Amino acid sequence: YNSNATIDNGTCYYTAGTFLVGDSGLGGIVAYIFQPGDAGYIASEDHGIVVETTSSPNNGNVWGCDFVNVSGLGDAIGDGQNNTATIIAQNCTDTPTAANLADNYTDGTYTDWFLPSINELVEIYNGIGPGATGTNSNNDSNNNIGNFNAWYNWSSSQSSPSSVHAVDFSTGAQSTVGKSSSLSGRYARYF
Repeated sequence: YNSNATIDNGTCYYTAGTFLVGDSGLGGIVAYIFQPGDAGYIASEDHGIVVETTSSPNNGNVWGCDFVNVSGLGDAIGDGQNNTATIIAQNCTDTPTAANLADNYTDGTYTDWFLPSINELVEIYNGIGPGATGTNSNNDSNNNIGNFNAWYNWSSSQSSPSSVHAVDFSTGAQSTVGKSSSLSGRYARYF
């Protein structure tokens, strides 16, 4: 059962166009609607990425697995959830790691949260962060509707055994940072 469904035919589907970037629902704020070519895209249906409504209270943690080459991590839209599971499976000794915190997060309804991949994080910045343009279905501006801190945010995409891709939410610039740095992290889920 899905109380947010818009089609009453037993499928619990959403009518395409039901959600706009910046809308609240599904446990957070819709940050991105999948486009053709994205993993998870289904024509005539809304699917995408939702971000937790506010920064989790556990921000300022390390990514973990410093100097460990975590193989199998991707950068693409649709890679964040698998990346998070892959990082956790490494059983790194740094605790708590950003991936563990994301995986253990719940908004009270949903428990399938993860640390977004670098390309997902860029779309989050552009959709509901300080780089956002456009409006949601209430005609509210999407510019930082996600209320992000002007600081670097973790992605789940590794750049080397000692560094990870991150996005500076004050400028939108991508960079690499050390895995032992203390950064912010906003958790995401797919819908």
